[in-house]
Amino acid sequence: ALQATRALMIVSIIVTVAGLGVACMGMKCTNCGGDDKTRKSRIAMTGGIIILIGSLCAIVACSWYAHDIIQAFYNPFTPVNTK
Repeated sequence: ALQATRALMIVSIIVTVAGLGVACMGMKCTNCGGDDKTRKSRIAMTGGIIILIGSLCAIVACSWYAHDIIQAFYNPFTPVNTK
């Protein structure tokens, strides 16, 4: 589970950076995407959705890892010196 949470955090970082790039392309001060305001706003909204997906991956990874730690702490078969 530890390796999976690490991989999920790396995926979260990559997706969030990609979302930041898309969101920057949708800003009003950039020339990417032309001068159409509705197209720019859709690009910016898509970037925001991608950022939300990346942050959801990070939240899932942190919650999963915390759950594993809590389960190990309350496990009666875990030695006391490892808690």
